[in-house]
Amino acid sequence: MITERVDDIPLQVENTYCWKERRIMLYSPPYAKKQTAALNDRIAKAQADLDHVFVRKQGRRQPKNYTAAKQAVQKILSKYRVQDFIEVHIHTHKDTKTTSTLWRKK
Repeated sequence: MITERVDDIPLQVENTYCWKERRIMLYSPPYAKKQTAALNDRIAKAQADLDHVFVRKQGRRQPKNYTAAKQAVQKILSKYRVQDFIEVHIHTHKDTKTTSTLWRKK
């Protein structure tokens, strides 16, 4: 589908100039489908990488604090260019463990 639009655009300077500007816009459904599929693929890859950021496995480093976690998330979102499409919330939880000595060796 091709649409054409003609505009009168005045310039605000000492003298006013008017001209006709011609804009041709082109819409291609196959191209739009291809772009949509590429975006969906990038979103899926980003979500998969985000799922693996906080999984504990041998040899994989986890973020140590909130700032490191936020940086890791931002790095993934910018890598796949999906900052505007994925919203990430990071919740922190700290466990404390209290131990007591019931017996002592002498």
